[in-house]
Amino acid sequence: MGALALRLLLAADAALGFFGFGRSLSDQLAAFGPPAGMIGLAAQCVHGLTPIRLLAARRTAQAVRSAEIGGRLAGISRQDGPPTMRSSWRLAISPSV
Repeated sequence: MGALALRLLLAADAALGFFGFGRSLSDQLAAFGPPAGMIGLAAQCVHGLTPIRLLAARRTAQAVRSAEIGGRLAGISRQDGPPTMRSSWRLAISPSV
């Protein structure tokens, strides 16, 4: 998706340069040489990488959610079983140290 977005953006940039300003393709490529052109090209590349950044952010968020759920479940074991009335009563009246 990102590569396609970058290609379409560069094609639109070249078409605008050709039809709007009468620049040839070599003039368009030469326009990327000065600092302003480099900044523009870098911005277009960042735009093309947006889907990759979004995918990485989504995977990170899913990993964090999985770790949180795993952390909550790690303290519960099936051998402990559910708390019973007797065990909770025992905890309530146990002397504090």
